[in-house]
Amino acid sequence: MAEIPNIGIPTASGLIPYGSSPDEKAKFYYPPGVASFVGQPVIVCVHGGGFIKGSETEFNKVAPRLAQQGFVAADINYTWASAAVAGYPMQPDQVQTAVDYLRANNAQSVGVLGSSAGGTLAYFADADAIVGWSGPTDMIACQESTNPKMNHTGISDFVGATDPVADVAQYKLASPLYHVSAGRPPTQVWNSEDEVIPLPTAYIEALADTGVTYEEHFLPGDRHAIAYATTALADTVAWFKRFLV
Repeated sequence: MAEIPNIGIPTASGLIPYGSSPDEKAKFYYPPGVASFVGQPVIVCVHGGGFIKGSETEFNKVAPRLAQQGFVAADINYTWASAAVAGYPMQPDQVQTAVDYLRANNAQSVGVLGSSAGGTLAYFADADAIVGWSGPTDMIACQESTNPKMNHTGISDFVGATDPVADVAQYKLASPLYHVSAGRPPTQVWNSEDEVIPLPTAYIEALADTGVTYEEHFLPGDRHAIAYATTALADTVAWFKRFLV
């Protein structure tokens, strides 16, 4: 892991660097009476934004509630994808950098919670437990979707290619669906049945087929990701308590 400047020291923005990139910073929320993540279970919160926008502030209402449940919440920023800079593998690598930073500095355990695009990044992570709220798992299905709300630009910028037929190998490489294997972390999957992100049925089947511990929650309606946080939070917390504490 690259040397991290000013480890544990907040920047002028109040964010703490977790990696060497200027974008790799996090805001920490601590349980009552806790002042450090050392020896604590930590949840890395990964924001959405179609891979091309967003910030750690997306979790500014969820993170305090995680802290109330006894977890340190680390809300991270990461570099946005663009037509010039592909999100894959850069963004999953940055999430892993955050996990590795916490482990190297003696966190008790590390889980990853991702919302929307952040859910995709969470599904790539090597952590102690994973939860995805509406994380796209199949970039081919997303790019071929006719849903008018689908962010096709974000998908192509993440993959680094525009055509899921001509560039099928790259689309598969950038899809969590094709990275499922035995030994992956326990994974909890959330999606609404009529939302913009296609139901991750194939991803669930892959988890089952490879023996990965998983749990699925498909909600009625079209709420997307952070929009159903209040509904999802209790089961999300229970999942993390099962594997992090």
